[in-house]
Amino acid sequence: MKYNFDQIVDRSKISVKYGTPGLLHPNCKLPEKVIPMWIADMDFACCDGILNGIKQRVDQLTLGYENPVTEGYLSAVTGWLATRHQWQVEPQDVVAVSGAVEALGIAIRALTDPGDGVIVQRPVYAPLTARSRPAAVRW
Repeated sequence: MKYNFDQIVDRSKISVKYGTPGLLHPNCKLPEKVIPMWIADMDFACCDGILNGIKQRVDQLTLGYENPVTEGYLSAVTGWLATRHQWQVEPQDVVAVSGAVEALGIAIRALTDPGDGVIVQRPVYAPLTARSRPAAVRW
């Protein structure tokens, strides 16, 4: 599969990263040819495989909360872990969570005791630091 990483996608009116008016940086004007790297927000066009999957989902006419943990999902996760990390994981041991912050909180609670220290190597996604963690998230 080939991707065109030279295709420029104008995201100036829809992306927080580029200072969408009224959001994080209301009057941000970036120099031409600058790609901000402070947020995990792609500047490349999305690949056809992902776009086709989204289109198929939309064509089902419902967008409710459905179980993401399907046989295909489990196969993809365990296959990736085996191929990429030589780690054999049983499908029943895979647990889906809603995001990175929740996953890290679960790991910290499982692997530490109250009062233990946790090292945060910066730069890091801001919600993973104690100073920026929302009050509702308790590790």
